[in-house]
Amino acid sequence: MNLKLDQHRNQLIGIDLILTAFTSSVAIMTAVAGYFGMNLNSGWQEAPVLFNLVTVVSVCSALMLFVLFVGWLWFRQMLVF
Repeated sequence: MNLKLDQHRNQLIGIDLILTAFTSSVAIMTAVAGYFGMNLNSGWQEAPVLFNLVTVVSVCSALMLFVLFVGWLWFRQMLVF
């Protein structure tokens, strides 16, 4: 019985690690959106392509960070599926 409880606890720890990595990735995108969403007159709001560029770069970097972190966990054998 104790082995089964240990296995479930380890699975919950793995799920917690994945959710923490996902939350950190979303926090990066939120920080970028918050920075560009402030009412500052920087002149960048005049460029029509800058919004799309910043959005794509922030989403790709957040996804890359998430995938790298989960891959590192998998490589270190900290995640068991």
